Amino acid sequence: MKNLKKILLFIFVALLLVPSVGITKAFAASNDVVTIPDTNLKNAILDAIGKDHDYTLTEGDLTTLNVLHANDRDIKNLEGIEYCTGLEFLNVSGNPITSLKGVRNLPKLTGLMVYDDRLTSFNEMENCPKLNFISAARNNIHDISALANYPELSSVFVGENFISDVSALRNLTNLRILYLHTNLISDISPLQNLTNLEQLDLRINYISDISSLNKQTKLNYVSVEHQKVTLDDTHVKPAFSFKNPLRNVDNSVITSLSNFSNDGYYDAKNNDAVWENLNESAVVSYDFNEEVTISGLKVPFSGKVQKRAVVDPQINIPDKNLKAAIKRALQTTSDYIIEQDLKSLTYLDAGDRGITNLEGLQYCTNLKTLLLHGNNISDISKMSTLTNLENFTMYDNNVSDISALSNCKNLVLLSAARNNFSDVSPLVDLTTLKYLHIPSNKISDVSALANLVNVVELSIDYNDEIKDISVLNKLTKMEKLNIGHNKIHDLSVLANYPHLKELRCAKNYATDLSVFDELRELEYVEVDPIYE
Repeated sequence: MKNLKKILLFIFVALLLVPSVGITKAFAASNDVVTIPDTNLKNAILDAIGKDHDYTLTEGDLTTLNVLHANDRDIKNLEGIEYCTGLEFLNVSGNPITSLKGVRNLPKLTGLMVYDDRLTSFNEMENCPKLNFISAARNNIHDISALANYPELSSVFVGENFISDVSALRNLTNLRILYLHTNLISDISPLQNLTNLEQLDLRINYISDISSLNKQTKLNYVSVEHQKVTLDDTHVKPAFSFKNPLRNVDNSVITSLSNFSNDGYYDAKNNDAVWENLNESAVVSYDFNEEVTISGLKVPFSGKVQKRAVVDPQINIPDKNLKAAIKRALQTTSDYIIEQDLKSLTYLDAGDRGITNLEGLQYCTNLKTLLLHGNNISDISKMSTLTNLENFTMYDNNVSDISALSNCKNLVLLSAARNNFSDVSPLVDLTTLKYLHIPSNKISDVSALANLVNVVELSIDYNDEIKDISVLNKLTKMEKLNIGHNKIHDLSVLANYPHLKELRCAKNYATDLSVFDELRELEYVEVDPIYE
């Protein structure tokens, strides 16, 4: 019995001790000393809780703080604010603050004022789930992506910053007030579903299209004035035009245009801004000012459209026949051809035109197909820049040097019959070649073709001096081969061509034709050996 009483007494004492231990721990935690690195922030907090500046702050002191006005106190560092877990409103405007580090884990914070600081983003602000008001005008903010994490936001003031991308606001459908004036914004389409907006300020941006505002029905204030629409630089001729980019709420064209610089004008029929004689590079511009209706409010949509027009010099194309072919490809009647015109070409048919000079062709750097056959061309050196060329015909000319083709490493087809070249070494690295037709030239050595393993058609007939084709044993994809009218004695290399379907080898010195028995896919053979 005595033992039972002792046990019960022990349990009773233990139960009494449990809550006292918890209270002791909580008391100890609330009295933990808190370090605030920034003296000016610390003093602002001490002023807010009515303590002297030599007072030692504890966690318990900070948790009681609900509102802190610490504007214009030369605060640089907000670390320590995270201990103010009862904070509902924080004003640290007018300070040289560059980071919101410290503004984290504040479950009751609803309002944040940081205008006239030096912030570049909101990225270091974390876990403030009730935040619904931010005032951050006149900073250096270029990134607002972190605002996407605060769906309770109803008022955002971020004017006079460097913001260009507002996509982070796309899903903040609780927004009622949004001030984005004096930024770098050109695309406002992310705002189209923010249909609860009551105030929207988009003044002094780069906006040309306000059709994304067509769903707004609750606005009692909106401003879209003083836009500076800056279009991409353009390389132009003295006479040029560009489409007027301005769009109304209903996506119709804004036509109230005026004050065209450099004697420009508006072609309303085609919605083009036109300049007919711009003699030198310049920033061309025009003004716009049209009354538009947004959410039932009639307001001005105004500003300036500008573009830097770089007047390119006329490219010299002395051969009138080449120039005529280029003009036809460009579908233009203008003789003023600039480098940008030539770079736009991917296909040029200049065959059978009486062309002798290729000057100017070097600027056609995006050509994929070029037809120059049937002319009187002797020099193709200008072609060394045509590195995108895939198909090239130059048969029936007077070319003796094909060195320029060594840079055309995307060539798939080369047709160069009936010229005067003897050296095919420039073709040595053109491993994309599949169709190679170089008959009726002065070729004697074909060893440079040894590694063109993708060739399926090869014509080297009527070169007269080719004696040895054994070096072509790697061309195992060969399907059509014409080696006629040369001085070839040995055809054994053909055994390496299991897919050969067509063979022309007349007027050579090979009399041993036994290799034909191995060519199972051969469909056509032309043989007329010369017997010595």
